[in-house]
Amino acid sequence: MKHTYCVTMLTLLLGIVTLAACSSDDADTLKPDINTPITGYWQIAGEDLNGDGAIQGIVVHDDGTVTDWIYTQASNDPYQLGFKTGKWTASGNHYEMQLSKGNGSFYTVTVAGNDDKMMYLAYNGKTSVIPFHRLSTLPGEGDKMIQELESMKMSGFTMSDLTGYWEMADGNNTHDGGFYIDEEGNVSEIGTIVGAQNYHTINYHTAKIQLNSYFCAIPLWGQSYKVYAVGNGVLLLTASDGQMVQRFERKEKPQEIVRMERLLNSPVSADWLGTWEAKHYTDIIDGRTITDEDITPEDDWIMQYYYTLEFTTGHRVKKTNHLGYSYDGWFSVEDNILTITDNLNAITTHGSSYIEQWSISSKTDRQMTLTRKSESTTEVYTYRRK
Repeated sequence: MKHTYCVTMLTLLLGIVTLAACSSDDADTLKPDINTPITGYWQIAGEDLNGDGAIQGIVVHDDGTVTDWIYTQASNDPYQLGFKTGKWTASGNHYEMQLSKGNGSFYTVTVAGNDDKMMYLAYNGKTSVIPFHRLSTLPGEGDKMIQELESMKMSGFTMSDLTGYWEMADGNNTHDGGFYIDEEGNVSEIGTIVGAQNYHTINYHTAKIQLNSYFCAIPLWGQSYKVYAVGNGVLLLTASDGQMVQRFERKEKPQEIVRMERLLNSPVSADWLGTWEAKHYTDIIDGRTITDEDITPEDDWIMQYYYTLEFTTGHRVKKTNHLGYSYDGWFSVEDNILTITDNLNAITTHGSSYIEQWSISSKTDRQMTLTRKSESTTEVYTYRRK
């Protein structure tokens, strides 16, 4: 669905009502009638007016607002829409409409003649020669679109309106996923990797939504999106240019974000915090012990197996080798398994190959033994707290 600020409709309507003085027999005899409701769907003329494949019209709503629409059947996004950007009222013996100029101001037209099938608009004393015809339904899925928008909240957004996982609903899902907003307004971008087993990737807490009584913006994928409407499990966003409305649907939270939140919101046990130093290394291949030695600075060869692991709050770990090279990563301890990775996605994705996983063979407050098996090889490290 597309959304514009009535610039196209403004040009069209002004052109129609100022083409010439009215010479239509219908317009000459059709009089304004406030006893005949004008609420409903209307189309300008009967066919494509401009020869561009588009038909155009307005929706007059019960609540005193007016929506303009343009429908192009051949387009992937058939509707351009200015939803409730205009107003209407009864004035004396006729109806009046204030239609948006797209810059926050309006121009006023009067309904010069109307019945239950047609109406003519007048602007600055000139009545259009081209009538609006009443429609029973809008083209395409227009009825469904209008009804959905009618039921949605378009201002006064709250955090509870926006929390959850939102996935792009149309076929133009260029980001292959969606985004997640938690109760504090943190935004995490979520992508989908398709393979033998699909899984999600998460850019965790990349931004925070901007929310007040009048406005809500969500920073996503390098730009700011404005909340256009929300309700009934649907969220409509407009990009910075305001032209395209993108539709998202609230879906069940992916398991990857569930695991990530559970990990990062859980406290790190105090008996892990601090720096641990490798003191002994054992290497077993096909059941034969190849190496089984203490790691001491005097032995340059065995020092290749020297590491320190510094565990800190927030599930962060720094791993440093004997030459002083280090990397900052993440860690988790679940089911007696220590997992270390430099990629937060890997720690929450089952079956990821971008991780180290060690069985905790034994652990006290001062010493722990970690074991890793790979095909025919078993490595065993003994660490002591520094």
